[in-house]
Amino acid sequence: MSFINYITHHGRVYPTGIRGQCVEFARRWLIHRDILFENVEHAIEIWNIPSVLRLSDKQVLPFHSIPNNGLYIPTIGSLLIYRQTNELPHGHVAVVIGVDHEKRLIHIDDRNWKGHSKIIPILTNGQIDDPTIMGWKAVM
Repeated sequence: MSFINYITHHGRVYPTGIRGQCVEFARRWLIHRDILFENVEHAIEIWNIPSVLRLSDKQVLPFHSIPNNGLYIPTIGSLLIYRQTNELPHGHVAVVIGVDHEKRLIHIDDRNWKGHSKIIPILTNGQIDDPTIMGWKAVM
């Protein structure tokens, strides 16, 4: 029995990662949206990935690292990257699935850490109200 998940997209099979892990979930979520990031062993490594591949036309696109410093708010499809901590020795990644600008909230989905869906406030200074979130990755 394999612990690696695979997904078929545009007639090709792509490995997504270790079943039930946060990186696998984020990779699978983006593949469904025609985006592929390189294989990484740990969530924290996603922060340093410079580009992604748009699968439909094989176009290489920049994969921006945006710090959680209040200058920008993540968009749907952004990957929140959590810092390495004692509780998260390899970091963590979650997917932004909704943004409520009026209520200043982001909705995230993730796997294997404190449930699945969460709502996180955006502080008045624009930062996401979670000090373990170092920032997010976005294709723009």
